[in-house]
Amino acid sequence: MDVLREGLRTFRFHGRYYTDSFQHSYGHAARLYVADVIADSPADPAQYQRWLGALRVLCMFKERDAEDYVYEVSSGSELMRLGLGADWVDARAHPTGLPARLRGRTFGVHYMINLDSEVFTLDYCLHWKLSSIPRRRDEWLRAIVPSIYRDTWTISLGICPEELMTSPVLQLPEADPTIAFESRRVYPRVEVKEAWAVFLTHSLAVALNTLRFEIVNFGREWSPDSFLFRELMFALVSMASNRAVFHDSGARPLPRSPSQQDGDDLSLVHDIRQVDQTRLEDEWVGHDTPLEFGSMFHRSGKLPGASPAETIYWLEGVLVSLELVPDGKVVTKAVRWGIEQRHASFQAVILSLFEAAFVEVLEGHDGEIFVKVSDMVALSPIRAEWCMSTHRRERPPLTDGAVAQPHPGKMKLPADCVATPKKLQENFPGLAALVNFFDIAANRRAVV
Repeated sequence: MDVLREGLRTFRFHGRYYTDSFQHSYGHAARLYVADVIADSPADPAQYQRWLGALRVLCMFKERDAEDYVYEVSSGSELMRLGLGADWVDARAHPTGLPARLRGRTFGVHYMINLDSEVFTLDYCLHWKLSSIPRRRDEWLRAIVPSIYRDTWTISLGICPEELMTSPVLQLPEADPTIAFESRRVYPRVEVKEAWAVFLTHSLAVALNTLRFEIVNFGREWSPDSFLFRELMFALVSMASNRAVFHDSGARPLPRSPSQQDGDDLSLVHDIRQVDQTRLEDEWVGHDTPLEFGSMFHRSGKLPGASPAETIYWLEGVLVSLELVPDGKVVTKAVRWGIEQRHASFQAVILSLFEAAFVEVLEGHDGEIFVKVSDMVALSPIRAEWCMSTHRRERPPLTDGAVAQPHPGKMKLPADCVATPKKLQENFPGLAALVNFFDIAANRRAVV
């Protein structure tokens, strides 16, 4: 008797994800299913363009329908019904800002058709050009071999030519240390001692780790102006500046989400759908209905999310700039933008998904601008090079006699990495520095 397993398929269009699951038989039948999916993509260039255009039109209609009938809401009660009621299941079939949060569930196969960058991805780490998937005698399948990382596949160059491979990542610019102003290097304060600073840093670390799976698998595909990049960075700076509101669930903690991994002590994923509606409205958050991070629900006439639409803005008197790499070139750009906003002396933080740089701008008596800037500081243990969207050359094949090593991006952080203030500043120095930086900026504003 065939053993049925659950598979996952995702389309990406306009930066949104369309995800659903399907049933397939174990083993050989799974490969046949993927082969059928690949066969649907025409090899003929003209037919491929027509097929690609048809898929994009289909997604465009789904996106429009989702906005017209699902995501735009006019009242808190309507939002509560969509967020907690039966309609939620239907809403999952619509495009989402965040890839399906399905951690803790095992899928026999996962494939993604990226209509934005025209990439076909299998199991997060195998990437082919959508227009040139090697299908003759199932070359795509024969080219899949173990990599130097345990439970992580790669593509054999001996079977599949490199020109047929690709990567959906955004290329990181080479860091340029040059700053167009007189400057001096400084060291950010990462030490956290006071209880409030420990609490905020711990909360930031837990929140960032909650999205670890998504960052490792998809983060390098997000540009600074993309929805998820902006939302995540705004969440971090809002918490670090003490603008976020923390709610105490009291003696009845929020239910754990089915997607939460067993034993994952660092996860903040909860399922608000299992919370009594009256309790949410009256006891927990009043009139402000909580939505899961990345939700596309929004008020009429408003954009989804809480973050500014821009990649550079002021928050609590601090200039926040979102960039792929926080180097000297972007420091210069941020300083000039702040000066154009008629701020002669100010603090700025340059944020990427993985690092931060901290800046203080001072105006001398002669009107000359002087800049103090830190080196790039890691926000967390997550590294850009761990991301699975990178090219297969980042995951070489395993050679005969070699032993595969764990992939650092797939390893869970030890629970004690946030157990003490010292652990926090060792493992999350950028987040600790972010908390201290906003506190220093607030104290300076208070005495001006």
